[in-house]
Amino acid sequence: STMRFEKNDYVTWKKLDAGRSVMLDLNSGHYYTLNEAATVVWEMLSNRIPVDDVERRTCEVFKADQVTVRGDVREFVDVLSQKGFLRKAALGIVDAASGKDSVQLSVGSYAKPAMDEHEAVQEITASGSAGSGGSSSGSHYWYPN
Repeated sequence: STMRFEKNDYVTWKKLDAGRSVMLDLNSGHYYTLNEAATVVWEMLSNRIPVDDVERRTCEVFKADQVTVRGDVREFVDVLSQKGFLRKAALGIVDAASGKDSVQLSVGSYAKPAMDEHEAVQEITASGSAGSGGSSSGSHYWYPN
């Protein structure tokens, strides 16, 4: 499909080593670890690259079977949409990045895009805590290393 998506504002993510990444839902405090394929797919989707192009490029990057990748990508899009991490992009808005291949090609063998959910270990509310210089309101989360 030529449908484009963009990430919601309350989702932040960062690439880690070995092609993996971690995503944080600022609403729930839950974080998600993404495998290599999920990272590649997420990066393209969140840059408003059309789903068809995401499928094609994922096949090229991993030298993987087109039918398998298409099904896996669409399933992953459904999961990301249901969790509210992606929303349909407004028409006419296209990032400059969508026209070029920003995906790094140093990848391993293809594995189905996977995202594992983890809860924040502990929630600390900054407001009212003793000795906190420069008060910032809201919640802060601590995560295991």
